[in-house]
Amino acid sequence: MVNVQKSQAGGGSPVLRGFEANKILIVVDGIRMNNAIYRAGHLQNVITIDPLLLEKVEVLFGPGSVMYGSDALGGVMHFISRDPILAKNPKNTYTSGNLTTKFATANTAATGHIDFTISNDKLGSLTSLTYSSFDDVRMGSERKDQPDDWGKRFYYQEFSNGRDTVFENSDPNVQKYTGYDQIDFLQKFLYKPADNTSHVLNIQFSRSGDIPRYDRLTDTLPDGTFRYGEWFYGPQIRGLAAYTIKHESVSKLIDNINTTLAYQFIEESRNTRSFGSLIRSERLEQLHILSFNTDIEKRVSLSEFRYGMEVFYNGVNSSAEQKNIISGSTADISTRYPSGGSDYSAVSLYITHKREINKFVLEQGLRFNYTGLTANFGDTAFYKLQVGDYKENYSAISGVVGFIYQPSEALRFNITGATGFRSPNLDDLSKVFDSNSGTVIVPNQDLKPEYTYNCEGGFTYRHNEIVMFSGTAWYTLYKDAIVTRRATWNGADSIIYDGVLSEVYANQNAGSAYIYGFNGSVRVNLSKQWTLEGTITKTKGVITSTSQKEPLDHIPPMFGKFSLSYSRSKLRVTAYSLFNEKKSVDEYGNSGEDNIQYATADGMPAWITYNLQIEFMPTVYASIKAKVENVLDSHYRVFSSGISAPGRNLVVTLSAWF
Repeated sequence: MVNVQKSQAGGGSPVLRGFEANKILIVVDGIRMNNAIYRAGHLQNVITIDPLLLEKVEVLFGPGSVMYGSDALGGVMHFISRDPILAKNPKNTYTSGNLTTKFATANTAATGHIDFTISNDKLGSLTSLTYSSFDDVRMGSERKDQPDDWGKRFYYQEFSNGRDTVFENSDPNVQKYTGYDQIDFLQKFLYKPADNTSHVLNIQFSRSGDIPRYDRLTDTLPDGTFRYGEWFYGPQIRGLAAYTIKHESVSKLIDNINTTLAYQFIEESRNTRSFGSLIRSERLEQLHILSFNTDIEKRVSLSEFRYGMEVFYNGVNSSAEQKNIISGSTADISTRYPSGGSDYSAVSLYITHKREINKFVLEQGLRFNYTGLTANFGDTAFYKLQVGDYKENYSAISGVVGFIYQPSEALRFNITGATGFRSPNLDDLSKVFDSNSGTVIVPNQDLKPEYTYNCEGGFTYRHNEIVMFSGTAWYTLYKDAIVTRRATWNGADSIIYDGVLSEVYANQNAGSAYIYGFNGSVRVNLSKQWTLEGTITKTKGVITSTSQKEPLDHIPPMFGKFSLSYSRSKLRVTAYSLFNEKKSVDEYGNSGEDNIQYATADGMPAWITYNLQIEFMPTVYASIKAKVENVLDSHYRVFSSGISAPGRNLVVTLSAWF
């Protein structure tokens, strides 16, 4: 299982082994999504991936830098979309499709999806379109062992009759301003001229509407008034065009080769307006990303080699203005990133080796990565900082050694040691940003890559396909972590920024920590119809670079899932529970990333939900799925989240295949 933090309904930030945001790598169809402006806080970019077109999701826990490169400190999430299906008979034309509609009551959500395939034996096309609309989220109403009013939205702000006005919420359990909409499109062409060669053209597009930042809209000033009249992300856009060729050919160096050339366009914006003000600040980022990667496999006797390279380039444009929402007049303001444009690029080479010897498997791998970054600050009048152009280069080496011992078909043991790295990106190096009025983050040219050193061991036991147990324990050293700390600029610890005397902060390689934990899972086939499953994960993180040991941020409390399923013929029924233990105040990190202000005075309460799902397939061409989430309508928040989870939620999904 993966723990997911949420700051608003439109998005979720996955956490792998205590690492989040730019410290885990998100990949779609072999192409990295992480870019030059991925930040260390909470990222919602996985929202741009259409779940209805996914073939599978692969999750790699622990450092994955040897195979995937920079950013894979805590793990990798690889989203793989479906390919077109080719006709088996060259004389026939193959056609198929899917219609899906989905409705949910907790946020009055509606989703419509269609995809269809048409192909012959060599050329196929898959087209998909999904539209989703979500209204405000209603939280659970039952608050056992927590303050009665925690999370409730008694009042909300709205611009009315030319000014911000506070209104009483008719239902405090409805989280006003959490709704949004989104459209996703995919087009794939598959051309297979021979059995050993395939060509894929992959086009994806995702665009959301405005997404309100719910947690910020609930922030108040010391006098109790709302801090913001508006805080929303503008339309989040992701465009992708990729060409992939796969070829199987036995030669001295190559058995299989997979090469991808891709272009991505990313657009995102932040729009904020203080309560009572007519001036909205609008900051826009646009990225043009080119990437090339090739992966090669070669088997020699009992050994299997994999090697390849990756090259990518990010061009970043950052603009900003303030707008009077009544008159429409505009004026320039400071940009989030250097206004003169920035470049971020990398080249990496890797090789891995696996050898099977009787009951043993040995694995080794090595990767070299070289990263370059340039930033042109352009006009710095708004910063009141004398900042020249930045040009930085970084190099990093990561490795992995693994050992697998399988004494029998039923039992397997594994031990792995691996390193991960993350090169500083534009967000780390050159962002000028005031997270709160009175503080300012200034650039720092002295950053270097951050590293993880991980050791883990685990086992898997299977007995006659009836019982399966697995467990993993890990320990990770986190070195040269990039953290935000007090600093000086030209010898001064405070400067004037946006007209306010502000304390100076900067990102620095000042952090050292260790993280350890375990996860276990069990699956028991009680009979041909009944299956029992369970999983649990516990993580602990401690900062060691301070005078006293402190809790590391982004560390979720123990969480897990248990389920009981019944399957027979056309029917499948699953009852399951999700749970989190309590996260006490003294276990929160001190950086502010854990959002303690959105928890109770004692921290984040423990929670458990009970859920029921029924799926019925009257024919092989239709499916009816009904699910009741959070049956007891419990109120809860996932750790570090600034929004409460949905209450009792009836979800109905109707699908038809043709």
